[in-house]
Amino acid sequence: MRFRVFRNNRNNISLVVYYNEDKVIAKFSTVYIDWEKKHITNMGIRLHPDYCNKGYGTQQLKDISNWYFNQGIIKIQFDVLNTNNCAIKCYKNAGYKITGEFYHENDKFLWMESS
Repeated sequence: MRFRVFRNNRNNISLVVYYNEDKVIAKFSTVYIDWEKKHITNMGIRLHPDYCNKGYGTQQLKDISNWYFNQGIIKIQFDVLNTNNCAIKCYKNAGYKITGEFYHENDKFLWMESS
């Protein structure tokens, strides 16, 4: 597997993950990077359904998180719908912890964080 940056500006970096050099299996986007505080305040994660529950998401999230930490980021935080159990399991397996919750309209979301 390999990564490719497809959008990069100071506060937003988007990566795609390739499998076997030709198939995109995931997309990771940082929604906002605060370089002064060294904190990512939200990140979007999408994994192709054919690759769910096989460890790919967990490994890619670990690799991407480590890449950001090596760039000087000290905290990564994002939200997930509380009913998205597969994603929550993946995030926990990648070292993220639930640090809070909030409601948007009628839906409950959890804050996930790693540092």
